[in-house]
Amino acid sequence: PLDDLTIAAINTGDTKLWKEVTDSLESCVLEQTQQQDALRRLASRFHTLPPHVQGKLREIAPNLHGPSLASLFGKRNEYSAAVVQLRIAAGTVPDLEVEALLLSERKDDPVGFVRTLGAWDSDRKLPFLATTVVDDNPRVRAQAGFDFVKHAHQYPADCGRAFAILESALMQDRGC
Repeated sequence: PLDDLTIAAINTGDTKLWKEVTDSLESCVLEQTQQQDALRRLASRFHTLPPHVQGKLREIAPNLHGPSLASLFGKRNEYSAAVVQLRIAAGTVPDLEVEALLLSERKDDPVGFVRTLGAWDSDRKLPFLATTVVDDNPRVRAQAGFDFVKHAHQYPADCGRAFAILESALMQDRGC
């Protein structure tokens, strides 16, 4: 799968592998669930990727698409959210439009949204994340709880705020 090829390219830095990864994405023929893990991996490591790969991803991110077929293994289709995550990481979405794009994604795919939100590197992330710890969907609440712990670990200065929000959410009827 494309994600395995992406891992190999990341680990080796081989330009031929990187070309295969970017050509595969640019062709837009791979099924969406086959692309989404690679897209999330590329987005989460975007700033450590080789400059030529970053440039190519910035070029193709606005036009990414692929056929949507029923997944053979029952994998959730979070393709749209993965594309949004890559576009935000690549800087192809203006800062003023990021929040509107995230809100739109929340309406369409709450689980994909919260995974994308958890990966978003912004000081504006915590208020968004706080709304998800009491979501109606238990998968969204669980992912949000995990993302709060991860955020507090990455940003120790936010640890107190994250703890207070998690503690409050756990006291709610449908908290994480």
